[in-house]
Amino acid sequence: MANLSQSTWLVSGGLIVLSIAGLACARLDGPRKLVVGRLVSSIGLPVDERADHAVNAAQGRRAVGVAIGGVVGTVLATWFVWFVGADRGGPAPLFLIGAYVVAASLGRAVASISGEAKKLGGPDYVAHVRFRNLGDYIPGWERVAARTMVGLSIVTLSFEMALPWIATDVLGQVFPERFSVAATATFLAVVALIGFEVGGRLILRVRQRQGSELSLAWDDLLRSFAVRDLATTAFLLGTFGVFFAVQEVLMAMNPMNPPFIASAAGFNLVGTFVVIVAALESLLPRSRQHILRRRYPDLVSVGA
Repeated sequence: MANLSQSTWLVSGGLIVLSIAGLACARLDGPRKLVVGRLVSSIGLPVDERADHAVNAAQGRRAVGVAIGGVVGTVLATWFVWFVGADRGGPAPLFLIGAYVVAASLGRAVASISGEAKKLGGPDYVAHVRFRNLGDYIPGWERVAARTMVGLSIVTLSFEMALPWIATDVLGQVFPERFSVAATATFLAVVALIGFEVGGRLILRVRQRQGSELSLAWDDLLRSFAVRDLATTAFLLGTFGVFFAVQEVLMAMNPMNPPFIASAAGFNLVGTFVVIVAALESLLPRSRQHILRRRYPDLVSVGA
């Protein structure tokens, strides 16, 4: 394990412990109520009795998804740092944190979408008949960002795959003979984007049960969270796909002396970007309230 520095082991172990602690808290009523309370405070909308169970269950699923995804992502990222010997150029803790954020986001998206998908087979009660579209549930800039980054990931990977035919002595030793992280990240990004485009629209087709306006608003909020989780995951995976495609090309061009972007500094650079994006996404209540402003403007004014 000479390819792994002490800091990598410490960060990896800390992230796994954090995930396990999150998984334990998700099973306890106290921490889950605290999370729901913070969500209610950030949204500015109270929860009535009809919506309380649904919101608690949804937040519990999301927490479990984050924890499981975080563990899997940390283990895979630690293996990758060892596999490419990234720590020989300096420790790459921020890359591990970035990979943790991506995997946790993926786990959260899977948990969110699975919870909403269960409603597809529920009672067919119509609460209101207003037409809904993705623009109601997620801001336009988030949709464009996810589609753009996944598109860039596909373009860079396609260029990487074409290089063996363009210059046979450049990339043959890396792709496709060798495992490609870029191909894996791009594939997952495309799956997440398809899940967003197709699964998101399927979720919108689920008819809502008759209830109070608050219940309907929270039902729409939970759907919005699921759709936005998929878009965020597609964006982050696309980011990793672009980075690794460039990294694999540069390493193949000069395998004996990898350039800057293939070093631990390059890993930390993309990890920092992912962490910043995730932090901004979680700190923008206006994006979370998008569905309320589009469909429940009266409730937004009351909550404010």
